Amino acid sequence: MIELSLERVEHHLGAPPGTMRRGRWAWLHDAVRSWCIENAKPSVSRRQVGIDHIDGSVVHLAGGIALTGGGLAARLRAARAHALHVVALSAGHAIVAEIGRLWRDDRPDEAMALNAYGVALVEELRAREAVRLCQEMGPHGTRVLPYHSPGYRGWPLDDQTRLLSLLTDYPGPIEVLESGALRPRLSTLAAFGLTHENHVTATA
Repeated sequence: MIELSLERVEHHLGAPPGTMRRGRWAWLHDAVRSWCIENAKPSVSRRQVGIDHIDGSVVHLAGGIALTGGGLAARLRAARAHALHVVALSAGHAIVAEIGRLWRDDRPDEAMALNAYGVALVEELRAREAVRLCQEMGPHGTRVLPYHSPGYRGWPLDDQTRLLSLLTDYPGPIEVLESGALRPRLSTLAAFGLTHENHVTATA
């Protein structure tokens, strides 16, 4: 199980620094951490896809998939990106189901603590993917752009389905709902642009 910093969990709980080191919140942190170690099944799937060309606000990928985010297209064009590293990350169905059970059982403190832990877990998975990618690509002269996701400024949520379709062998639990939201809730899709341009600063 991935270890998370207390500060990251506190941030997503909306609590002041040090909250989860004291009293009942310390107990709650230990309880949700233990539950996740035993029950959570986070997943990561990844794929690198070449960029065929960028036409205005549309990014055409190898294989025929087109992404329609003007903001995405602008940053990739500016960096002269040649590929996208697409990643799907999820804390899994089990943790979402447990949060729901805790709410139904009128245990809101535990539900909120576990939700904060789940959000922090997905964030940590994405951060580790960025570090892993930089370490893997750097020796080959490739720089990694900061991640971007559908629903962020300049990239419509509609592209969730197209982005997930690139991960045809994805073994995890993610599906895109009609609204564009993901199921399970504690999941995200992200794309890291890849470029050979030396002036681009790698993310971490």
